[in-house]
Amino acid sequence: NSTYYFKKPIINKEENSLFESDGLAKLDEKQEQLIQMKIGGHHLIKGIPGSGKSIAAIARAVHVIKENPSWRVLILSVNRKLADQNKRSLVDRVNGLKHFGLKRGSVRCTTLIDFLKDNAKNDYFRTSYQVMLDSLTKELLDKKLERTWDYIIIDEYQDFTSEHFEILKRACILHKTEINKKEVETENLFLVGDKLQQLKESIGDHPWKEIGINIIGRTTNLKSVYRSSAGILDFSLSYLMNKSKSLRREVNTFYEGILDIQKVNKTKEEIQIFSGGYKQAISRIKSWVESKVGAGVKHQDILIIHHDSKKTNQYLKQEFQFESLNGMRFGMPSTIKGTEAQYVILWQIDRFRMNFDCEVNKSKKIYMSLTRASQG
Repeated sequence: NSTYYFKKPIINKEENSLFESDGLAKLDEKQEQLIQMKIGGHHLIKGIPGSGKSIAAIARAVHVIKENPSWRVLILSVNRKLADQNKRSLVDRVNGLKHFGLKRGSVRCTTLIDFLKDNAKNDYFRTSYQVMLDSLTKELLDKKLERTWDYIIIDEYQDFTSEHFEILKRACILHKTEINKKEVETENLFLVGDKLQQLKESIGDHPWKEIGINIIGRTTNLKSVYRSSAGILDFSLSYLMNKSKSLRREVNTFYEGILDIQKVNKTKEEIQIFSGGYKQAISRIKSWVESKVGAGVKHQDILIIHHDSKKTNQYLKQEFQFESLNGMRFGMPSTIKGTEAQYVILWQIDRFRMNFDCEVNKSKKIYMSLTRASQG
């Protein structure tokens, strides 16, 4: 069930802190400021990988409900792993607040495709994911939707198309708010993401003005990195920026330069590159994993990312059966958004360009995969 509610009522808002609850990821000053921004209209939060964008999105949802207990908030993501992580983060953050509760149905975390299914009449379940997504999108663009949600948060907005934003706008209840000293009636949208992690070449840039999303003066850039060590972040950024002049330009434009990025993670990193055949690679990885586990690393803190192929996923799980049974994880660029690990292995990095991806898209996949790692 992707809808969460808690039985205790809100007793005293002043007693509840979003920022200093035991066991929760603490929010920095910039995150606190954006979470407490005036509620109303459209906001865009962008940032470097590992800067706490998803944490900020969840904290914003809790803040919105605290300020408006009767509202309904929808948190959307493209892949299921990120949706599941957001559910867990929501429960952890709400349970960590004193005297705080949500009414049934107040906040829902789900995927884009499940949201579209819930609002569609036709059944596309026997088709591929992309065909299903395109068919659902086309159907709902031609359908009048009930305005059900008071506030919609979109995590990893860069993977949503202009058509998806149009559908979501029509599912959002209009509220009166003051923007630029004028009272307007508008949807409440909170967009969180990183354009440099956009996996679908076909989406490209979003024409915000054309699709009726007003983010001028309502954009925040998060540049404090908590996940990847300084060495891994530098390695990842250098890889991306050196692939082409257009990518270097994108990095500097979207991140507003990289010189002021705050690298909070001070752990000593480990970066290795290995070329060889299948058997050599499997043997070397097994030995490496064994040495890490012997040094105290847990299997679940190791993630193998491979190109988008279910066949390769099954092959690796078979080859690493013992490690898999003990918790070592496997994923593809299309499924690992929201995933992180101490150590990440990129398997067959030369095959990340699949399904006619352009070289730029391949580079973004590798960049996103590299930045899942905190230590090696």
